[in-house]
Amino acid sequence: MEEAIGPFPLDLGDVLYAPNVCRDARGRWLLWGWLQERRGVGSYDYAGCLTVPRVLSCTPWGELRQDPAAEVAELRLGPGVCLEGVALVPGRATPLEGLQGASLDLEIAVRRGGALAVGLLLRTYDAGDEGGAAIVFDWERGRLEVVFGVPRDWVEECLPRLPRQVPAWGPEPAQLLANPRGHM
Repeated sequence: MEEAIGPFPLDLGDVLYAPNVCRDARGRWLLWGWLQERRGVGSYDYAGCLTVPRVLSCTPWGELRQDPAAEVAELRLGPGVCLEGVALVPGRATPLEGLQGASLDLEIAVRRGGALAVGLLLRTYDAGDEGGAAIVFDWERGRLEVVFGVPRDWVEECLPRLPRQVPAWGPEPAQLLANPRGHM
């Protein structure tokens, strides 16, 4: 991850659609759009999720840049949590004490050790039959991806069968949807 200082392509694949851009009173160009649903919407009385507003700008060398609007930081409630020295046990989920909430702003630094991959299992709703989501970084392939439909009794062997999203960072985004991996 030391090399992951960007810029990198964002919103690859069919993740973001129907984007909107406007200029605010401060002269900033703001962009937001709809995020693609990956869960069955039949059992819910709503569908869809909007992105965080992003400020569009241009680098000195002419490339488009996007950053979260500074006002998003004002939405954070309560004190932050800093966990250091958490030892991960291979093949088992490690609870992160004190980390909870309806929405999280995460910054994670992990040393590889001998692991092939590392992931963060998210439970933002009662998973039921649909399962939760996991953010997984594959050290071997240099790929960060979101895996959906992770069951409550998650074990790493089930990951290759789960629906995958286009990676947040990494090469060959289109292949991720069509070619699930056979190993972690």
